[in-house]
Amino acid sequence: MIKYLLVHALTSSNILIGRPSLNELGAIILTSHLAMKFSSEDGKIITVRVNQVMARECYVASLKIAKGNKVL
Repeated sequence: MIKYLLVHALTSSNILIGRPSLNELGAIILTSHLAMKFSSEDGKIITVRVNQVMARECYVASLKIAKGNKVL
């Protein structure tokens, strides 16, 4: 079991997972592929993938929001 903190925020990410949680999951992060792999309880490999087009659109939108708020 991993505890999560839910917040309402304008961000290009829909979840932030820290190193302790990744270690607990035994996850392997493939940054260039925007994917994460980990073993399920029954030994199967689970792959979580990101829609790369949507991720890029969200990232660009977050930059526009930050620029509008003069955060940059």
